[in-house]
Amino acid sequence: MAFWHAVWVGSSLISGRIGAWLRQGVGVRLLGVGVACGFVKGLPHTTEIAYTTAAGWLVAAVVLGLRAKAPDEPPGEAVPAAAEESGLAPDVVVRALHQLASPHVHISALAEYLKRPAEEVRTALQEMGVPHGDGVRMKGAGVSTGVRARDIPPLSPDQSPAQEGVLTSNNNSNNGSGEGPRKGFLGDYTFWVTDDPDNPARAHVHHDTQAQEGTT
Repeated sequence: MAFWHAVWVGSSLISGRIGAWLRQGVGVRLLGVGVACGFVKGLPHTTEIAYTTAAGWLVAAVVLGLRAKAPDEPPGEAVPAAAEESGLAPDVVVRALHQLASPHVHISALAEYLKRPAEEVRTALQEMGVPHGDGVRMKGAGVSTGVRARDIPPLSPDQSPAQEGVLTSNNNSNNGSGEGPRKGFLGDYTFWVTDDPDNPARAHVHHDTQAQEGTT
């Protein structure tokens, strides 16, 4: 199969070169070819000359065909390297996102917090299916690539204090009183949690900008 493929490719190359040669001086060169063919036909060994010419054409076609790259041969595709796993546990990443949310989280801040390269953190977010991109604003850190508050996954039940992970704060409210205000987030909503000095089982929730108090 490779032999006949080489013959086809090589013959195409030879024909192309002959055509290019004739186009450089069509009239004169066609006349020269006609005279040469008539001269050969008049020789006593025309058949032998024809066989020799055909054999020479075949050899030249095979040589040229083997040297040339097949036109329908697809270019070699580089095999992509296997993607490396991040090695970061999803619950660790989620907990870090809730700890750092202000209200969004930059990947650089997350990488620094986890003490891992930023690329490894991106890989972990991709593995978890957490959307991240440019134009994310984090308070006190400007705009950079990161995770928006709405895309931060909820804490798992064993990590979340009470309401299925939708209400998060930087510290568990059951750690005891007297620790001072604790900052928390619910989407883009920022609030502060303070312990009730008269009842350790109660806590007050204050909106970051509007005085709004409730109990949990």
